[in-house]
Amino acid sequence: LRTCGVTWYIIGMSIYPYWDIDAKLESDYHGTINDFTANVRRLADKYHTELMIVETGVEAKMPHIGKQILAEIINAAINRCNGHCHGVFYWAPEAEGHYPLGAFNNHRPTAIMDAFTEAAQADVLKAVKQIYSDVSEAYNRDNLTDNTVQDVDFSEKFCSTRWNQAVDRIQKIEADIEGIGFFDSDYWVMGQDVENFATDNYRVVSLSPTPTVEFDLHNCGNIIRVSVQLAKENGVWKIDNFIDLSLDFDWKQAMRNYIEEN
Repeated sequence: LRTCGVTWYIIGMSIYPYWDIDAKLESDYHGTINDFTANVRRLADKYHTELMIVETGVEAKMPHIGKQILAEIINAAINRCNGHCHGVFYWAPEAEGHYPLGAFNNHRPTAIMDAFTEAAQADVLKAVKQIYSDVSEAYNRDNLTDNTVQDVDFSEKFCSTRWNQAVDRIQKIEADIEGIGFFDSDYWVMGQDVENFATDNYRVVSLSPTPTVEFDLHNCGNIIRVSVQLAKENGVWKIDNFIDLSLDFDWKQAMRNYIEEN
């Protein structure tokens, strides 16, 4: 194809453990998953291109087992393909009756489709937990008391481009202003001081239209319920907003208002 001048950006693959087992090519679904992950890695190395699973399906009449198999396919795509598999599509989930690998019953999704929701929730949750693990470790290690976010690089590393653009605009507005500015409190710790900073009790609130995670933030003996909204940039989840639920304070909206007023 390349010698003929054909250009492509991604390779689409299919993975069907059901048909492999039916044809006696594999004894169980693990073999098919092992083959597909190895094939993704091989193709990525050979053609220097990215891949997706554009077709898959599991047995409709065993939805809970099917959900487990689909969950393992998604997990393998995320964690066993060296970052080269960028998605999983289910082929004809709405098919009922005549097609054995549908994922609907009486025109409603079965448990099979929950594998997608749970994988998405786990992905978002993992990202937020990792971000706050790194942030809390740095604050507790370096004793960043009284430092606002401008003094450290967490926002540049963990926040969205839109968030950092808003922060930059406020810093430019306040460049020639003396005294306390907009960031008199640090949104990473929801306060001015830091002591025994930690987080727990995480919960995914929503995935659409904006992935949102809530958690308890512990600082200076206080427990603050916090919500963060996320945006994906270049395949990486970034924090796009912080909300202090205890005070009903939306940082992004407050920044927007401040910029408009100044």
